[in-house]
Amino acid sequence: MPDLTIAFDPGASLSRVFFAVNSGKPELLLMEPYTTLIPQQSLLAYESNAIGISSPEDVAWIEYKEQCWGVGFICQKFYADLKLEKPKLEPAIYKTLAIVGAIAQKKSLANGATIRLGILFPYGEYSDRTLFSQSITVSAQ
Repeated sequence: MPDLTIAFDPGASLSRVFFAVNSGKPELLLMEPYTTLIPQQSLLAYESNAIGISSPEDVAWIEYKEQCWGVGFICQKFYADLKLEKPKLEPAIYKTLAIVGAIAQKKSLANGATIRLGILFPYGEYSDRTLFSQSITVSAQ
């Protein structure tokens, strides 16, 4: 039995996530659909100047292949756009990693937690599922 079960739609209007921790009651997490490359110094400056406590899904960013990517609401602070002309594969990797991190932070999941993930891709991008699975598996370790 996985520690975390996720069903994820990385949509262009909103990222919708249904998740359950330890097969418990399903919960909903929503994130803005944006992803953008942000210099790490800018992210650290943003975090150090933040006032109050924000939800992990609102200040999510990940480091992927030596680059920092903002995901969700934080991207609006850095003037991101939706990049609708690009395939969903690459932003879905960033969004998935950020969502796992936000849930782990909110629910105090330990490092090494097992995850079962289901993700929706457009029909035309269904063939990317193997590459997505490989990328997520390597990145989440």
